[in-house]
Amino acid sequence: MNNYFKLKLKGDALVCIDWANVYGWQKKLKWKIDAHKLIEYFKIYSEAKKIQFYFGTDVTQESKDFISSIKELEDNIFRVVTKDVKYVPVGFVDINKVNNKRNKKLRRKCDFDIEVALDTFLNIHNISSFILVSGDGDYEPLIKFCISERKQTIIVANPGNLGKEYKNIPNGLFVCNIKKIKEFIENKYSREIAPPGVI
Repeated sequence: MNNYFKLKLKGDALVCIDWANVYGWQKKLKWKIDAHKLIEYFKIYSEAKKIQFYFGTDVTQESKDFISSIKELEDNIFRVVTKDVKYVPVGFVDINKVNNKRNKKLRRKCDFDIEVALDTFLNIHNISSFILVSGDGDYEPLIKFCISERKQTIIVANPGNLGKEYKNIPNGLFVCNIKKIKEFIENKYSREIAPPGVI
């Protein structure tokens, strides 16, 4: 990692990557993040004893292929955590001319808050550092828990997508701007799978 930004970790680390959240940063960033490169970046750290990648498996073949390609990176350190994506109604869009019924607007739903929190809780006494790759403010209680356990607590995120909840944490949290590792993780050539927002 000679020419790349490197986090100064204080000991054995757990890395949790919330891919759906990370993928959502790309619109504001105006550059694409390669999931495979992101994983390999954290694998370079000798302190990273566990790297968890959380992302839902959708019904499309493209989604299944993406998960399969990520699972090819699994080893004794890296693991994929996935489950089926659900679609929940969030309103109506128009009238179906065939049966005169309103078409439902659906939103992709596949949160991993509980899985990330549980994995962290189960490993908390085996680590010195916790790295969350997500800007989702719903993880604020987990971040506070890690700080209370006197763990080095790091969030890697795009500041423009960082939950306002983290502004209420005055001490113990280091936020790393994802742009600092752009050179290592940018996807310059191919398209990564996108979690659709509304269908």
